[in-house]
Amino acid sequence: MTSGEVRLVQRAGEPVAARGRNSDRELEAMFGRSLVERDARPRVIADAGARLLWSSPSADRLLRQPFPVHIRKGRLCFEDGQATQDGKAFLASLEPEGGRLLFTNPMEDCWVLMSGWAQQEDNRRLLFLTFALSQPARDTRPSGLASYFGLTKAEATVLDQFARLRSPAEIARELQITINTVRSHLKRIHAKMAVTSSVRLLQIVRAFGDS
Repeated sequence: MTSGEVRLVQRAGEPVAARGRNSDRELEAMFGRSLVERDARPRVIADAGARLLWSSPSADRLLRQPFPVHIRKGRLCFEDGQATQDGKAFLASLEPEGGRLLFTNPMEDCWVLMSGWAQQEDNRRLLFLTFALSQPARDTRPSGLASYFGLTKAEATVLDQFARLRSPAEIARELQITINTVRSHLKRIHAKMAVTSSVRLLQIVRAFGDS
């Protein structure tokens, strides 16, 4: 490989990185062309100190407060002391195999799932990060999901709480119903939406919220 030549390396389901000496523009091209055109989720490339080297347009637009992970003054920031501690520990522990960490903001009913991996490039450690965000402003009824799948008002209310990653016990306390009622609603929701996993259920809720 000649000097300055970029060789792309990709693992299944992971971002693309490069071997060799790369400018920030080359990093943007690698991360942008290979992934952003196929997937509009917010993505950033940061150094070991969480300083941004590149961010996708969706990251600039969406990673803002009150989300517990957000961009401020060219850096990746966390909402409070515990989140900052957890976030820094996660970024410091990232390896080429990758990892993920969930951040929640109960006061604002929102969450961020941060996933990514790290790679050493010359003398700097690069972090390739992708974010999945909750959309608390788009509940199931306004988004059209409830009517599309024929959910009752009670089922839609339970699903809205579930989409905020609340447990059946937490949903029961919030709605002042029994935990068995919550589980019955969730079972019917899974059946009506023809899904067998909670992950798939949340993906559909998010898809309607993004539309």
